[in-house]
Amino acid sequence: MTTTTTTATSNDDIIVHLILTGASGYLGQHLLSHWIKEGLPSSISKYKITALYNRLEGFPDAVEEFRQCQVAENNVNGILDVTVRSIDLTDPNYSIESLIQEENTCTMSNKNSTTADPGTTTTKSIIIVVHTAALSSPKLCEENPERAKAINVPVIFFDNVLGINTKTTTNKNYSSSIIALSTDQVYDGNSQSNVNDNANLYNENEKEGLNPINVYGRTKLEMEEYILQQQQKSSSMLFALRSSIILGPKAPIQPNGVHGTFLDFVKSRGENNQETTFFINEFRNVVRVDFVLQTINDIITKRIVMNNDNICTTTADPMPVVFNMGGSERVNRMDMAKAVFTKFGYDHKLLLPTKQTSPTSPLDISMDSSLLQKYGFGIGKEVREEEEDDDDVKNRQPQPETYLGELVDYVFS
Repeated sequence: MTTTTTTATSNDDIIVHLILTGASGYLGQHLLSHWIKEGLPSSISKYKITALYNRLEGFPDAVEEFRQCQVAENNVNGILDVTVRSIDLTDPNYSIESLIQEENTCTMSNKNSTTADPGTTTTKSIIIVVHTAALSSPKLCEENPERAKAINVPVIFFDNVLGINTKTTTNKNYSSSIIALSTDQVYDGNSQSNVNDNANLYNENEKEGLNPINVYGRTKLEMEEYILQQQQKSSSMLFALRSSIILGPKAPIQPNGVHGTFLDFVKSRGENNQETTFFINEFRNVVRVDFVLQTINDIITKRIVMNNDNICTTTADPMPVVFNMGGSERVNRMDMAKAVFTKFGYDHKLLLPTKQTSPTSPLDISMDSSLLQKYGFGIGKEVREEEEDDDDVKNRQPQPETYLGELVDYVFS
């Protein structure tokens, strides 16, 4: 199903075309709603959105209703149109190439009426694919590895996106880039200290521990390898973001269409006065959804759209392709459960400690995400003012309780 809504026009000479996969998912809905309400935080005032989703019934109507509410509140700025399309990345008969060509033709259809040659395109289009679609359940990935690979490593889709930069590009009026969501589960979790400090966090240069122990992690690592290979031979800008568990408020467009976060589950157990076991040996750097939005928008505006010269890169020190994207604190499931129970005054006796023993679940994949800060991505959401000095960050003692308290307040505000 496809729906298109036109809301604005502009005389700017650049169009940013955002193509979002997984638009009906948790992160996808947060990104889409943010773009519709606030646009992009840059000097680019004209852009369009294509939201790609799979099977969530009623999603196009929900997007249109959400957009209409923003129009009524005068919150829509610079949007040329919002298009919602249903696609299946696993369908070999689905013409992904046709979709990309159609979207490109639509994007490039703006002509300057004063141009001597009416067939000359004067509007520059920057096409940016943000790939959030995923088969992210490790259990489902183990049960159907072929489906997991088709969704998590959509090579044909990516090839067609990047092909925009190699076909009929003599006038250089358009370009394409990809920001793809990866996972912290590319790490095996075997080399960590399992002590409550930040001394042995995984970083992007990890070699020995970059050995995923489940299908989900392996497919995401394969996607990263594709991205890295393409970056070496393409003029496109490509990024892979290794995200930890993303937490935040409910999905803003069609909340009943996606599962709640882990914190929603914890709250439901407290509300129902139910004893529940929580893992004490599975560590992650859980991350706020607003930090993820900030990071993606910063990459789009500071690097892809503006190609910001303030981000210093050289041949010897090029812009990284892969970034860790986690929160500032290393926590386990029990830590998170306690923070929720504390906020709502539930009985902590209902929280029963246990250990994760599954051979396909990495135990400690906590990671260092400071490389994002180095390049100015995501600044302002996860980094507190007192942490901005490098020495302060290095010497600061872990404060998981404070971090989780603030996170829980944010999620349930």
